[in-house]
Amino acid sequence: MLKALVVFYLRLWWQQMQSRPARNINPDPAHFHRRRFTTKYHRKRGIVKNLWISAGLVMLTYPALPFVVGLSLFMIFLSFLILDETS
Repeated sequence: MLKALVVFYLRLWWQQMQSRPARNINPDPAHFHRRRFTTKYHRKRGIVKNLWISAGLVMLTYPALPFVVGLSLFMIFLSFLILDETS
């Protein structure tokens, strides 16, 4: 009972913390952040997340500063490349 009450209030708090367009299931097609609500964008974000996790593991196995900085800059470039929506 107490757990259900805590979960209820945490979900209520989380909904209030989210922005209004993020709470909307059917976003406005003219909204400038509409791409962030599509499944295609969520898939791309998942790919970027997995790439960053892989790069982080590589950085942990080979912790040389020039390698870590170079790999981080390359990963930033790759993330922007994947998530870019321009034609």
